Amino acid sequence: MIPNTLLGLLLLLLAGLGPGYVYVLVAERREPRIERSPLLEVAGLLTVGALTTGTAALTVLIFTQATGLLDVRALVENGSKYVAMELVPSLVALVVILGLSYGGAITLALAVHRGKEATLYPNRSVWWQTIGQAKTSGPVFATVELKDGRIVDGYVSAYTIDSDAGRRDLALQRPLFVRQSGRSDRAPLDVDYIILPDSQIVYLSLQRHRNSAPDRE
Repeated sequence: MIPNTLLGLLLLLLAGLGPGYVYVLVAERREPRIERSPLLEVAGLLTVGALTTGTAALTVLIFTQATGLLDVRALVENGSKYVAMELVPSLVALVVILGLSYGGAITLALAVHRGKEATLYPNRSVWWQTIGQAKTSGPVFATVELKDGRIVDGYVSAYTIDSDAGRRDLALQRPLFVRQSGRSDRAPLDVDYIILPDSQIVYLSLQRHRNSAPDRE
């Protein structure tokens, strides 16, 4: 039966697509996912949702019938009328089913991709995955070559986490130095901070745990 109410559609999304989406979130952190058509993507989500939600629902209904918390036969025959009469236990059963379903999706993803550590974060920018993780263990020194041929050196102060190229900025803080590409001599910049848009950056290299600040030639 196709749900014809907003609540019914919401429950369909939560029980059908939700667990599949959770599965994908866990799985894609461990292995790159092959791009597929929207139809195949939805079919995959629904398959996982049907497996986990169906198993969870069957388990909960068997338990509630055996313990007398719900009359499963009356629930099947009368549907919403029975739910209205037994609202609290019905809602509890629904919450437990959804919880088991989502937990099952996570467990399934971990089992299928067992032995693979979470190393991929497709929803997060490369800058976040490199600069952000590097900064957690201490100061990060950056060397940035610009399109005009200048190379700027300095410690990373801040950065934009946006994934879209052309909308990110990188802020460096003193000690700051600048030199021309291909030359080793550099001049100090008498400023505290400099902000570089990624549209002007040719390449960016990072170094953690420098023994001393590069504050002199």
